Amino acid sequence: MFKSFRLKAKFATLFYAISLSAMLIVGWYGYENAKDAYMKAALDLAKGYTSEVSVHIEDVLQLSHNDLDFIANGYAIQKHAYWIDLGDEDKQHQYHEIVADTLRGFVVSYPNDVKIRIIDTDGHEHVKVRRNLETNLTQISSNSELEDQSQRDFFKQTMLLSKGQVFVSSLDLNTEKGKIEIPHLPIVRLATPLIETNKVKYGIVVVNVLAESFFKYIRDANNNKQERVFYLVAPNGDYLFHPNSEKTFGSLLGHRANFEQDFPNLLAQIKQNKKGVITDANNIVTYQTIYPALNNDENYWLLIGVVPTAFALKDLLNFEYTFLVLSLLVIILIFLSTYYFLGNLMRPLEFVTHQLRLLGRGEVKVEMLAYSGQDELSDMLESTRILVTNMERLAKQADAIGKGDFSGQVEVLSEQDRLGAAINN
Repeated sequence: MFKSFRLKAKFATLFYAISLSAMLIVGWYGYENAKDAYMKAALDLAKGYTSEVSVHIEDVLQLSHNDLDFIANGYAIQKHAYWIDLGDEDKQHQYHEIVADTLRGFVVSYPNDVKIRIIDTDGHEHVKVRRNLETNLTQISSNSELEDQSQRDFFKQTMLLSKGQVFVSSLDLNTEKGKIEIPHLPIVRLATPLIETNKVKYGIVVVNVLAESFFKYIRDANNNKQERVFYLVAPNGDYLFHPNSEKTFGSLLGHRANFEQDFPNLLAQIKQNKKGVITDANNIVTYQTIYPALNNDENYWLLIGVVPTAFALKDLLNFEYTFLVLSLLVIILIFLSTYYFLGNLMRPLEFVTHQLRLLGRGEVKVEMLAYSGQDELSDMLESTRILVTNMERLAKQADAIGKGDFSGQVEVLSEQDRLGAAINN
């Protein structure tokens, strides 16, 4: 089919094919590189925020560990437990006031700790200090407000520990008198055995850490223009933190909202590594495992950041629009330059073809074509002019000879001009 094209069409087809192919290859290469660059930028940003938030959470937990250790090793607290164990009510009462005031001052000074308790070996609370979050006042609980915690998991687990070891509960909701407190208050319980220098275990110390002390860092990270959302997720998929608090603690509160429901099959992939990145057509997911309890890999939370892929590549759309506009301009430029070039090329060729066609029919018609170039086309036009002009002279001389006039002569163009020589002879 290409062979049947006219020369102009062949030149145009070849020129367009090469130019457009080159443009498409360069455009595709540029698009893929731009896409990779935007994806990498989005990934680096998401991983950076994930790492930063996890560090803040771990710092809060470490501070709470330090608080617990300081409290458990306090002289007045240990002496209070000692006199309780001996049954000396006078000494017990004396140190009770000291311990209560110490713990109250501690809660006032350290807003991360919302409640601190001293619990004896039978599971009975002896001292309980709590801050009221609505009034921000710290209160020492009366004897009637003290509870039996002997059946609670945190008490049983902590009583099995040695001095200096710490039990960290799951992140759940605070309870009072066996019921979940309303409004809901997410907390983490840190507990350690209360052991005197005589190595006697007198009970445990429990600090309730306010989860909001590290939720605020997640909330701050979610305040962005990249539609990036961070969640804190339990191993079973329950949301511990979600921008919509109604979706949290599904197992405790009896609703079905969880991470697996919102992001099917993703939780299993995340659990395969302690941290990493997962990308698919819909989302860029960064995650990091947080261990609130030292040396306990079974108790962990998952900090998960999700960025819609479409938004991460939003700037790529600007690249696409820019590329399309530039491509259109280039195509127009190619069309105009090709039209101009082929026009300059084909006009001389078409003129020579016309002259030769006339000569082929025995017609001699001297015509001129203005061409300013100094190239092969100029040489071809000059040679055609000489040929047609000479043929015109030869035709006139032949007409004169036919009428019996043999006096005329024509210019012999070269030694090989047999026709000119024959006419003159």
